[in-house]
Amino acid sequence: MQDDESLVDAEQLNFTYSIPDANEVQAIIKEMKINATPGPDGLNAAFYKSTWSWIQDDVLKVVTEFYSCKSLHKDINQTYITFIPKKAQPTIPQDFRPISLSNVIYKIISKSLANRLKPHLPTCIHQGQSYFVSGHNISSNIIITQEIIHSFRLKSWNSQAFILKIDLAKAFDRLEWNFICDALKRKNFSDDFISLIHACIRSLHFLVLVNDEPTE
Repeated sequence: MQDDESLVDAEQLNFTYSIPDANEVQAIIKEMKINATPGPDGLNAAFYKSTWSWIQDDVLKVVTEFYSCKSLHKDINQTYITFIPKKAQPTIPQDFRPISLSNVIYKIISKSLANRLKPHLPTCIHQGQSYFVSGHNISSNIIITQEIIHSFRLKSWNSQAFILKIDLAKAFDRLEWNFICDALKRKNFSDDFISLIHACIRSLHFLVLVNDEPTE
């Protein structure tokens, strides 16, 4: 059984299922770093900001078509992966940090979806979670852990207990697409909105940059 308090509020769904307008799209672009590395199409946020007056209709058309058709052309969601060295002389794969370079138009779409999910996060995510919720800080875990270890060392501690440290990979790397959709469904999101999320996931196409050249 699921807790009714964890379901999204139906009264908050009007914005969640709305199609972004020109003002929202422009606000998303304004928040982007102008010097960020562009994606495969070679256009960074600086281009969109400086030419907004005459490209806004085309950009809004792409965003509106995505929300209406719930599909993305693979060129829009094509992403380069480049490797940034973590040290002066990297020798093994772990010495590199993979960075994804996505097209700005896709960043606009994904950010608009994130904006629609954000109001529901405090309801959907358990309050014990120290991240992803406004007002919570992941560093709080460090303080809590230190206090627990300190308690274990006190002479007054008379209970048997142990601490288990688990090194987890990024959660998204381990999630199945169907699981993400099922989780959203259980939180009372509509099939249309879930289809938008699924369209972003399934349309992703990675190309790895080797010597600055994209490869499969």
